[in-house]
Amino acid sequence: CVGCVWGGCVEKNQIACCLIAEDVANCMIAKHLLFMTAAKKIPVLILPDMHSITKHIIGFSSAVLGLKVCTIYTSN
Repeated sequence: CVGCVWGGCVEKNQIACCLIAEDVANCMIAKHLLFMTAAKKIPVLILPDMHSITKHIIGFSSAVLGLKVCTIYTSN
């Protein structure tokens, strides 16, 4: 379930930005993600041609993508 995986990542502050395909932005799971990301102040981009863009760039079509927060620890 995409919502369960995403919900956990959003709730744990592991997502820096969310990309959602325009044609699914009104479905129930996407609306739930929009509410969760708004509550956590996570930026969201709704893209009109996301399916073909993701197919071309990463090799498979996707309706929702999240960019994870990356923390780099260094020893000083």
